[in-house]
Amino acid sequence: MDKKNGIWYIPTFHPAELLRDDTKKIDFWKDIKLVKEKEKEVC
Repeated sequence: MDKKNGIWYIPTFHPAELLRDDTKKIDFWKDIKLVKEKEKEVC
């Protein structure tokens, strides 16, 4: 997770990629957890 110009962002997978490759869903959920943690920290 990075911050640029005051905006937090995290690159993640395109939805079509998640449909093609189930193994990437694990990493996607890790990304979502990071976003939720940052939301709690910031809000």
